[in-house]
Amino acid sequence: MLNKISNKKVSLKSKITFTNILLMTIMLITTMTITLKFNMNIIEKKLEANLLNISKIIAKNPMVIDDLNNKEISSAVERYLDDIIVSANDIDVIVIADNNGKRYYHPNEDEVGKKFVGGDEKKVLGGEESYISEAEGSLGKQKRAFFVIKNKSGKQLGFIMISTLMENINKLKIEMFKIYIILAAFIFSVGIVVSLYLSRNIKISLLGHEPYKFTKMYMQRKEVVDSLEEGIIAVDENGKIIIFNKAAINMLDIRKTKNIEGKFINDIFSKSKLVNIIQSGESRNNEEIIIKDNIIISNGIPIIENNKVIGAVTILRNKTEVTRLAEELTGINQIIDSLRSNTHEFMNKLHVILGLIQIGKTEDAKSYIMNIREEQSEIVSLIIKKIKDPTIAALIIGKISRAKEMGIKLNLNPNSYFNMNDNLISRNSLVTIIGNLIENSIDSINEKDNDLKNISLLIYNDENSLLITIDDTGNGISSENLKRIYDKGFSTKGKNRGVGMYIIKSILDNYGGEIVIESEEEIGTCIEIRISKVL
Repeated sequence: MLNKISNKKVSLKSKITFTNILLMTIMLITTMTITLKFNMNIIEKKLEANLLNISKIIAKNPMVIDDLNNKEISSAVERYLDDIIVSANDIDVIVIADNNGKRYYHPNEDEVGKKFVGGDEKKVLGGEESYISEAEGSLGKQKRAFFVIKNKSGKQLGFIMISTLMENINKLKIEMFKIYIILAAFIFSVGIVVSLYLSRNIKISLLGHEPYKFTKMYMQRKEVVDSLEEGIIAVDENGKIIIFNKAAINMLDIRKTKNIEGKFINDIFSKSKLVNIIQSGESRNNEEIIIKDNIIISNGIPIIENNKVIGAVTILRNKTEVTRLAEELTGINQIIDSLRSNTHEFMNKLHVILGLIQIGKTEDAKSYIMNIREEQSEIVSLIIKKIKDPTIAALIIGKISRAKEMGIKLNLNPNSYFNMNDNLISRNSLVTIIGNLIENSIDSINEKDNDLKNISLLIYNDENSLLITIDDTGNGISSENLKRIYDKGFSTKGKNRGVGMYIIKSILDNYGGEIVIESEEEIGTCIEIRISKVL
């Protein structure tokens, strides 16, 4: 057994060494081939550009033009051209010829007066100003640059041809190839040394454990994680699943559990916020996830190593009862605010009645009481008739009183009808949504200096859906702010604000609801919320 394990270890090291060398060889050959070809092309292009530039300079030289016009090259021009051939490494041949192809200058004096050789001069004789070609000349195969020679009036007198022998270009390429071979051999040698070093130190890189021990440790860790009651999900920096224990699978009602590790988290659980945690590097604590009849509390934290986020982990707890109490506490604040407004309004009215009685205006006090009774009875009757849930009805009545204190008219749309349906949304979540919507409308109207201060609220539901709309004549929301309205902490009203719409959006995401906002600055805002039963 020990021999088998030992052989496996040697086999693993050999495999790693061989794989590294093979990959390095393939990459080296590919890289060197591409780079060599690229650099050779660059050298050739530079050479062509250099030939064209020099041919242009000579063709524009007044002495050259005058000599060709006179059909005789002076000794001064000959020395000038001879010096260029001697001093320029890239130039082996310079030929000056007339329109008939007769040579007037050639580095080999025996060629002067003879016909130009190669056949590639036809384009320049045909009127083309300049170009590059390859042809066989009197001195061998050459890379040539042609440039037309014209007099001051623009009449073509002939042409100049400057060339480099292909033999010299090939020598240059061979020299470059040798350099690349030496460089490749050096890199390959270094690569082999590094590969051998890594393979010999594989046990150190595995923290002193053999590969089979890692397998055993992985299985032990999996057993421990799967035995926990809390759901645990961990992902790497790319959002790929590392851990997804049995409790998490059961809580989230995951159907396809085969080969779950290594898959993208959002493909397995679309409501996961782990990718957001990786991107932001911030924890997300006590977030609610609705899975069928269960409310799951999620706590997600980033995994940070050396100040870099390398993954994220979420711990899930099935705390339906705790969540219900938390929702109630969140919603009860809206009820408390509503009751406080109601109390404040009635205290004001009691003070009016007391004042009328004290000044002896008993009949006026009676009349005032009757008016209050009729007004309050009308509002309460409409709400109780349309809203069958006492908690929601109490909330709306309280908000009407609060709005009235601020000079705002809050109306319940006569087409409203609501009867609590726990299959669509919890009562406490609904209190939170309605309360925050009304408060936002009140704040928006208070920001605007306008006599028209109206809020209209519609709540309607049946067995399968819930509709909430709220219209106000407030300040409106700019298109720029609309893009950030659901961001936690974003508010135009100062610090410690900006959670209302974030909470509403979170609740709707959990219940599969939708929200649509239409707003125009200085005109007002209309918000529509829909929640449908999942069939």
